[in-house]
Amino acid sequence: MNSLILEAKNIYKSFKKATHVVNVLVNMSLQINKGDFTAVVGPSGSGKSTLLHILGGLDKPDSGEVLFEGKNIFSSNGFIDKFRNENVGFIFQFHYLLNDFNALENVMFPALIKDGNKNRAKMSAEYLLEKVGLKDRMNHYPSELSGGEQQRVAIARALINEPHILLADEPTGNLDRANSDSIFEIFQKLNEDGLTILVVTHDSYLAGMTKNKFNLSKD
Repeated sequence: MNSLILEAKNIYKSFKKATHVVNVLVNMSLQINKGDFTAVVGPSGSGKSTLLHILGGLDKPDSGEVLFEGKNIFSSNGFIDKFRNENVGFIFQFHYLLNDFNALENVMFPALIKDGNKNRAKMSAEYLLEKVGLKDRMNHYPSELSGGEQQRVAIARALINEPHILLADEPTGNLDRANSDSIFEIFQKLNEDGLTILVVTHDSYLAGMTKNKFNLSKD
């Protein structure tokens, strides 16, 4: 039996551009069940990234609801902060690693912010870096890592606080085919382990590696 984890209901989102209003999302609804691996696809400008940011609580809709396990994430600032910090892992096209920290320290950072336990953070970060194939690169700095390796560090960092759902916005946008395939293979393994994943991608081949596709059509 499917168990609903994240739901968008009747989402509207618009932006003002010069003198006119651009409707990006119009009465958009989406349901994500626990264990899903879903690709959000659609042409440029269809609102894929906007949708993902709203689902993760990084942006607010003009109207509509986003429900996490049945509760509106925008019900209070306290709840939305808790939702983002404890339940969601984010991965973006640009990895946003801290250049003065090595791979291990970059992955540890969110865990240290959460509870300050350095030993636990170090053990978890080492485990995750090994899981994404960077066992021998933990002490390397971002400038010493390839683009694919940097994105693997970003994946490990997104997982350090054990999120319930992983949201990825064009995570392979700057990578070649081999590295893109490798990243999606990591996602597949994480999903097989039970992690719910929602990924925005313009790459139809990679979208085909997911279990489900949600198509946003441009008006």
